[in-house]
Amino acid sequence: MSLVCIFLLSIFILCFAIKRRNFSNHPPSPPKLPFIGNIHQISSLYHQSLYSLSQKYGPLMLIHFGEVPWLIVSSSEMACAVMRTHDLTFATRPAAVISDIIRFRDLAFEPYGEDWRQMKKIFTIHLMNTKKVASYKTIQEEEVGNLIAKISNHASISSGNPVELSKILFSFMIDVICRVVSGKFITEERRYAMIREVIEENFKIIGRFSIGDLFPSLSWLEGVIGYSRKARGTRNKWDRLLEEVIQAHIESGEDNEGQNSFVDILLSLKNDLSFNFELSMDHMKGLLGMIIDAALEQAVNGEQV
Repeated sequence: MSLVCIFLLSIFILCFAIKRRNFSNHPPSPPKLPFIGNIHQISSLYHQSLYSLSQKYGPLMLIHFGEVPWLIVSSSEMACAVMRTHDLTFATRPAAVISDIIRFRDLAFEPYGEDWRQMKKIFTIHLMNTKKVASYKTIQEEEVGNLIAKISNHASISSGNPVELSKILFSFMIDVICRVVSGKFITEERRYAMIREVIEENFKIIGRFSIGDLFPSLSWLEGVIGYSRKARGTRNKWDRLLEEVIQAHIESGEDNEGQNSFVDILLSLKNDLSFNFELSMDHMKGLLGMIIDAALEQAVNGEQV
């Protein structure tokens, strides 16, 4: 009996020592509750809550949101260490249920690796280089002219009543980005309405936490009470829209706006045998969706101000 007690006590001491040793390698962390972690210490003004905790636990702090550990960085020195000194270690975004469903293979969420590097090269060298950006000046000038004419027309019709500029400016942003991304093929009325619908749906769900993000053990509940179903619906709409636009370019057999739109450039790279990267349809959809989403997000934010 005594030998059994000594054996069990030895196991307990060994486990406790290992636990203490592992814990000592972690950044400082506030005491957490089982299952919910530190959620009870975070108010709706989460930035203020995290700031208050960082004053006590330091600029590099471990917080548990539910079952998932988060590293909180709250000083310029630590931020420099994360984003510069050890940037490759932190380059890949953590997986998230909603974004994994709704996104294609784009720069924002693609894991760091060869595909990410190639897509970044395509984005910076082929899509957004200085020469290409300058070439869109004509489109911008034409759309500004259309904008002024639209405002003038609304002002004359309204007979002195105020003109709601927010919607007009939002439409202007859609016109500009759609012509740059895809020329005339995306401004067809049905696609135009569809893209606005998809963007608005994106904004409603993309920033939300899902159950699986905080409690991976409860991921099975996503299909019942989570946003995954809505995310799949939005993803399908994006897929149909971008597929239509790309196929319209392929089937047209013509050089749309001098092969200057993003779709034309990507199709040219895809068909270029000397280009040393296999550009898939998902890569193309990811890049196009990311550009449209980012540009129109700025328009929506401006509309809400």
